[in-house]
Amino acid sequence: MKIALIIISAIFFVSCSKEDDSQQTKDLKTTNPIIIPKIENQPIESIEGVWVSERWYMGVSFLFNNDGTFKYWFHSDDKGKNIKYPITGTWKWNKAVLELQPKDDLIDNFYYVYKYNGVLCLLPKYAREWQIKDGKPHDDRCLFKK
Repeated sequence: MKIALIIISAIFFVSCSKEDDSQQTKDLKTTNPIIIPKIENQPIESIEGVWVSERWYMGVSFLFNNDGTFKYWFHSDDKGKNIKYPITGTWKWNKAVLELQPKDDLIDNFYYVYKYNGVLCLLPKYAREWQIKDGKPHDDRCLFKK
């Protein structure tokens, strides 16, 4: 009789523990959800012109031309190489992702169309990956048209 009572108590304890664990997991998911910032699903109609990072201390600047070419300036790209500025290359839209084909290495070759405070901007792929990972906007990495 004592053995049966011990077995029943153990089964009851295990089943209660499982319910508590799943409830805690459920509570954690609902109280701390990661909300991934939304990107736009259309390319920017007119990309021609100068685009700069306004809030990022490293000073990225692009000049996009309607003929599909660009010029790029960024002081910290020189990783032991003798890069002559500006870096040049071509660009094209792949849906709402701007793809760059530079003649030299850039920090990122893919930019998503993103809306910051109602203004369309370009968000680098690495910052988009950060958004997906942590749910933070990382909008300090955006390029804005001047």
